[in-house]
Amino acid sequence: STAYGAGASLIKTPVQAGYATTPVLNYTSYAQFSSDIASGAIKYPYKWVMYDPENWAATPAAEAQDPVTSMKQFNQLAHAHGYKVIEAPSLDLCSVSGTHYPRQSGESCLQWYTRVNIAGAAATSGDIYVLQNESNTGNLSQYMSLYASSASQARAANSTVKVYSEVSTANGTPDQMTAAAKSISPDGFYVAAPSAIPQVDQFFQNMQAAGY
Repeated sequence: STAYGAGASLIKTPVQAGYATTPVLNYTSYAQFSSDIASGAIKYPYKWVMYDPENWAATPAAEAQDPVTSMKQFNQLAHAHGYKVIEAPSLDLCSVSGTHYPRQSGESCLQWYTRVNIAGAAATSGDIYVLQNESNTGNLSQYMSLYASSASQARAANSTVKVYSEVSTANGTPDQMTAAAKSISPDGFYVAAPSAIPQVDQFFQNMQAAGY
């Protein structure tokens, strides 16, 4: 029950039968969340919602261009309706066309993410902040560095926020995922396993063997 399982169904839990996992309703668009709230479309009694703005078609351009504001709006609306909030802004927001926060000359997405303090904005707006650090799974020094700066910014903005970091089978082997996870001390992990159940199962076995 201290784990979370995210999905997009408005009418049923995304968690498979037999599991105690806390269900989370996932959104990539604040506008869609606002519409669903206004229309009463959310029928399943969720306690948690997640906002995942990224540089993709699923997030409206205006929201991706100003993620700081869109995260704040999502959080305010969710809390006003009794939901707890997970904020999970993507690193690729650095590359959004027309962004309110353009990159400086020669600046990487990781440097941009830290300079703009996306982690602090997410932590201020949410109860859990997820660092989408999975692209660095195979680069241990970058994984550790981005986590350290982001966790520091998040906790400075909100001392009660829970900080999670992501690992993914799409960005590393089970051993690389394990090494990345063991290199930091977050409050939890967001584990993505697109069509890779055997690999993520091995990751969990690795972590269990390491005492987690």
